[in-house]
Amino acid sequence: MEILAEDLWKPVRGQVMYIVTTNGCVQKGRGLIMGAGAAKEAVRRYPDIEKWSASSILKNGVQVEGWLYRYGFLPVLPVTPEQPVGLGIFQAKLHFKHPSSLDLIRQSAQMLQEYSKARPEVHFRLNFPGIGLGGLSKDAVLPLLVFLPDNVTICYRS
Repeated sequence: MEILAEDLWKPVRGQVMYIVTTNGCVQKGRGLIMGAGAAKEAVRRYPDIEKWSASSILKNGVQVEGWLYRYGFLPVLPVTPEQPVGLGIFQAKLHFKHPSSLDLIRQSAQMLQEYSKARPEVHFRLNFPGIGLGGLSKDAVLPLLVFLPDNVTICYRS
């Protein structure tokens, strides 16, 4: 795992999955709420990602209550030889109004570790989870990420 002060969306040679931190709020008719931070930029670049994400969450996540789900890390648009750029979501919050949760970040990181280790040919780029709008410090989150494999890059804005 590498941590770099650079744009998450920096083009990368070969196969790459761009992963954005998200919450667990799925609204009927809209999809996953992705209205701030890296998630908002993902919507700007991929207007259907809210719907794609919601579909994946409804299939693979666990409903906590009402429109709140717990899902961890999910590949929304998997990388394939025909589709070399993929998209993923990394849950850092349950509700978008709440601060990030170390427990959710831990779960998401463990799922990402398993997924990325099985795909060493793919580069995974993730915005630094929990900082910024999540309200956590890098020092609090870093111990949850250190076990991620070498094909994962954590990006942050300096």
